[in-house]
Amino acid sequence: MLWLTRRQWVMQLQILGWMFLTTVIALRYGLLEQQNFYSNDQRYYADIVNEILDTGLTLDLDWWLTTARIPYVLPSTIFAAIGIEPLLALKFVSLLALLATTSLTQRVVRTTSTGDVVITSYLSATALIGVFFASLGLRETTMMLFVLWFFTRPTTVVKLGALLGLGLLRPHLAAAVLIGSLAGLALHKLRRDSTATPLTNFAYLTAALGIGYYVYSSGLQFQSGMGGVFGHTWGVSPVLRIASNFVGLQFLTVRESTVAFSTTSLLLLRLLLSETVIIPLLFTTAVILTRRYSLLMQSVTWSFGIYIGIATNTDFNSFRQNIPFMPVMGLVVLLAWKEHRESRSEIQTTPLTARRET
Repeated sequence: MLWLTRRQWVMQLQILGWMFLTTVIALRYGLLEQQNFYSNDQRYYADIVNEILDTGLTLDLDWWLTTARIPYVLPSTIFAAIGIEPLLALKFVSLLALLATTSLTQRVVRTTSTGDVVITSYLSATALIGVFFASLGLRETTMMLFVLWFFTRPTTVVKLGALLGLGLLRPHLAAAVLIGSLAGLALHKLRRDSTATPLTNFAYLTAALGIGYYVYSSGLQFQSGMGGVFGHTWGVSPVLRIASNFVGLQFLTVRESTVAFSTTSLLLLRLLLSETVIIPLLFTTAVILTRRYSLLMQSVTWSFGIYIGIATNTDFNSFRQNIPFMPVMGLVVLLAWKEHRESRSEIQTTPLTARRET
């Protein structure tokens, strides 16, 4: 991979960081216990890989749709079949997804300088946080790539493929992305020439959260037949929990029983992986203060709001749950910033007489 990316220095740094972290984790915890480092979900995925290697693929439809996490596990199984240790194969697929995400974000932003590359990497969650999750046998970087494909690729086939992949990896994320993008598209067409205000922007975000709240109940009724069931009935605590997702501080508002680390440890982790706070904070600021929504901003805002409305009905609400949205949230910020700089540059270069005529 270092040879294949020899002209992409940022990807080479990612690969070297991945090599370092995977080695340190294996040496520190051992080849078996490393499966429980950070999340024992790694053990679950490694067991599925071993199961496929031992018995082959099953024809059980439920296994394909809900158990196997096929878009992430199957490529890993292919690498494991040629001799790579199963957990390392999972981590290698995570690395490939990170490199693909990095390549796409750099192309979308059209970076031209070293500074632009660094800023884009940081704000698209492909720097420290991306390398960290690529060094784990988890599906997060794969979902990052699928969400990015869905929102940035123009072809319907790619969008449908990304949506299918998300549906197999995290169904409620796929639902939020689909419903949010449709809502964003409809509103963008209806209000194409209108000027946004902080009040209307906040109202849209609140509406998205409300939709997510009811999508959770509808999904639960579809799965189990239980109608009218919600994870909370609003109030100060749920509202604070929802708000914490927009500043990356979810651990301050969830039940202590769901948090494995101390508050001090989690704050230190936020300092190390500061993107988890900076990206949602800048995204929220851009969304609230913007005067004119782009289609990308509109769609990502509605999708993320709906997703938070769903996730905060459950016990599984953390910055890790929001990782798939980080690259597109960063893109919204980067493209808005780039548009602002270009508009200011045009104003400054316009002759004074032309400004007066205007």
